[in-house]
Amino acid sequence: RRHELIEQAQSSLADGGAGEAVLDDLLALLSDDEAEVRRGALVFAEEFGQLVPAVLPRLLPALRAMLGDSSAPVVKRCLLTCGGLLRPALSLVAAGGEALSGEQQALAACLSGLRSDAVEMPSSSALKDPVRTQAVKFCEALILACTPEPPSGEGSGVAGGGTTGGSTSLSEHRIPSLAIFGGETAEACARETLRRLTALLVDPPSPTVLCVAASSLALSIGRARPTTLPSVVQALTSCQARLLPDPADGVARIAIPAAGLANVQQALKSAMLTLARQLHTLPPAALAADDPAVSATGAEAAVAAAAAVAGKDRVERMLFASLVASGATNQLQLLLRQMGREMPRADELRAGSASDSGVVDAHDGPKRPREAGGPSGVAKRQQGGGGLQQSSAVDDILRRLAPEIVAELVIATMPQLPPPPPPPAEANTA
Repeated sequence: RRHELIEQAQSSLADGGAGEAVLDDLLALLSDDEAEVRRGALVFAEEFGQLVPAVLPRLLPALRAMLGDSSAPVVKRCLLTCGGLLRPALSLVAAGGEALSGEQQALAACLSGLRSDAVEMPSSSALKDPVRTQAVKFCEALILACTPEPPSGEGSGVAGGGTTGGSTSLSEHRIPSLAIFGGETAEACARETLRRLTALLVDPPSPTVLCVAASSLALSIGRARPTTLPSVVQALTSCQARLLPDPADGVARIAIPAAGLANVQQALKSAMLTLARQLHTLPPAALAADDPAVSATGAEAAVAAAAAVAGKDRVERMLFASLVASGATNQLQLLLRQMGREMPRADELRAGSASDSGVVDAHDGPKRPREAGGPSGVAKRQQGGGGLQQSSAVDDILRRLAPEIVAELVIATMPQLPPPPPPPAEANTA
């Protein structure tokens, strides 16, 4: 029966009236007594909604109602289907311009309610992890669909919300400015959803949800939308600091069972190493909400550009300090060497560790200048002599690998690396 419906849906492209008939059959399947039938109908609902977006004003309310289904697998599949239909539904509303029809207004209200329901699910104690983690992925799709795409060449090209990349239609360009989420624009709603997602890292309902949220923030949202990186890095480093906090810091520890602590630490290290690689490839302006070259001219542009450089520098130092604190010093050194950079000095890492407010301090700026007469990073590597020359072939191979592959390689070799050196004597005295 599902195959019949798919064939009818494909033919509805040529005959607009066929779509409504197929939708009636689909809505009946979505309310079937058997959970497996409802779940199968949800798989087809995503295909059908993307194929014939005109049915979304009737289809989406039925999907929202299924978030309260008695079957957890059905709810999980419903969240996946809704995530895949977000962008087509938002584009349908955006196509109406300023004056929305009654049908578009109803669809906008349904989208607002769907978002309100779904963002509460990742932290709900009444749900199990399979549903909560899928709700995290829905939030990811919402953020990607409602946030402007970066200029060409910035970010990884990861698409979200039911697209696979490529050209963006005029309606999709209008999505961020849509005021359909309780009077908020879609972009403002995405920022609030991102805040809710990052909050899961410091107050997670389970280790599994924490790991999925960290992966979603680092590997999908941060990579596809570089302007979110300061918030993403702040959340990851705050989570790391709360896993095993120093009692003297007065920071509340995240309640993670001992059996799941190692998995959480590995997930955080992998996410932070991937972001360290990405940050290296991005221009400072990519992390700013407004491109300083566009929003200002002359002296103002120079000041804005300097602030962008300082902002990226602060984010990198915060990330490096957290990696060192997590015991990933050797992995960080490997990545930096592969990128042709040197390890930051201890005082720079301490400054990065202290930057935990999420706001660039007025006195924060570029890294401190090297002491007079001190060798540069290139000179230090040259002074290293044969050791670094012997590893040039390895470096050449690493440069050809994708960032996520490098991060996985580093994590996989962690057990084979020597333990970190003991702290200097002056640190022990302190």
